[in-house]
Amino acid sequence: MENLIAKALEELGSEKTPDESTAEFELRLQQFKIFLLGIGAGLRRKEIDSLLWTQIEFDVCEIRLEANEHYGLKSDSSSATVPIDQEIAKLLETLYHSSKGEFVVESRHPPKPNASYSYIRAQVAFSGLYRWLRENGVADQKPLHALRKEYGSIINKNHGLFAAQCALRHADISTTANHYLDASERITPQI
Repeated sequence: MENLIAKALEELGSEKTPDESTAEFELRLQQFKIFLLGIGAGLRRKEIDSLLWTQIEFDVCEIRLEANEHYGLKSDSSSATVPIDQEIAKLLETLYHSSKGEFVVESRHPPKPNASYSYIRAQVAFSGLYRWLRENGVADQKPLHALRKEYGSIINKNHGLFAAQCALRHADISTTANHYLDASERITPQI
């Protein structure tokens, strides 16, 4: 995963190249923001799509997940304050200064909070990131969810299952244990 993160910084988060149009560059930056929020905060697709800049506290390195005028949360346990690494906060703050709207991930499509179907404002950016992730070895059917799983696995490895459950905002710890943890690691008591 470290290689994928380094590649995302290099390919998605880099400055505009001479052969790149402004539209291509801006789309790539939207993909980079989605990547950062998936791997660095474990956010769900709809949470990322509806996240407002006002929900990010750069100075204390936190994202406040709360219902807003564009989105109601998945469940009561989804409302939370998600801590993010200082490096992620700095990257997002830099991207904020060049942003053009209230949403973290920009799109020319308006929000549809009352849509009766699964509507994603920034679907073009999400699809582009999915393609990029698959090209770079993420074979999961839901590539963004693979980033969320990796986020949960890292939290579990470093801080334990309960911390992973809290970070992923699961109501039931069995969801975290069954679906989000790397079961391939061999754990022994090392007596």
